[in-house]
Amino acid sequence: MLGLRYLACHDCGTVYAVPDDLEACDRCGATELAGLSSDPGAEAYFSRGLRNTSGGADR
Repeated sequence: MLGLRYLACHDCGTVYAVPDDLEACDRCGATELAGLSSDPGAEAYFSRGLRNTSGGADR
């Protein structure tokens, strides 16, 4: 699985989980997106609905 970056738009509050940087917010077009790397709950929030279907152990 690719590592995800967690970004938030300062203007409209939209939050993204993306493999690469975004140049602008898809919702409002703002170009200032801040990383959420300091938020330990970000990964859990975005991955709570994902399931391991590879047959291996869940992380």
